[in-house]
Amino acid sequence: MSKANKTVTITDNATGKQAEFPVLEGTDGPGTIDIRSLYKELGYFTFDPGFVSTGSCESTITFIDGDEGRLAYRGYPIEQLAEKSTYDEVCYLLLYGELPTTAELDKFKASIKEHKMLDEKMRRFFFGFPTDAHPMAMLESTVGALAAFYHEQIDVHDPVSRELAAHRLIAKIPTIASWVFISPTRWAPRSWSTWLISRAWSPAAHIRTRSRTRNSSPRPRTRRSAAR
Repeated sequence: MSKANKTVTITDNATGKQAEFPVLEGTDGPGTIDIRSLYKELGYFTFDPGFVSTGSCESTITFIDGDEGRLAYRGYPIEQLAEKSTYDEVCYLLLYGELPTTAELDKFKASIKEHKMLDEKMRRFFFGFPTDAHPMAMLESTVGALAAFYHEQIDVHDPVSRELAAHRLIAKIPTIASWVFISPTRWAPRSWSTWLISRAWSPAAHIRTRSRTRNSSPRPRTRRSAAR
């Protein structure tokens, strides 16, 4: 937002004291009165439950107008993005401010693909959730645990580190969501075991495989005459 050549004057009817406040103009929507100095000037706070008429921050990414039913990201209406852009394109738009070219999109998708895998230790989390755990709670818990696996590579003051963290989140959240879906706490044990065995994830299947290997008779060896 930028300062417009407009101001709003508020008068305290009890004392007659007046204070002038600047108006900030965004790229879309109504102007905003900057009342940060209201308490200093008049000694009052504002009361606005639910932030009905109050903006708490400045955003260069999102525009929301609930009364009009409008939602836009980086100036693009959400309906347009949903119909004409892919998931990767929208992620790129949110991060960098513009829709990607073909070359930029290919590079971005390659980076996302590189970070899709999760540490195998995270799989144990899903055996600890109760059977009626809400999927969103499971997702939140697992996303929060990612910081424990990448704590040495998080520096909020480093743009490169922030970009890497963003790429990891974009890549790993779909993987985590799929794990939530096939979690052992939400599937019948038989279905879960079958699913794991089909992907060679079951410890029991691994033990049975090793057992069959040990109990099987050794292959006969054929002697070969040494060439002289």
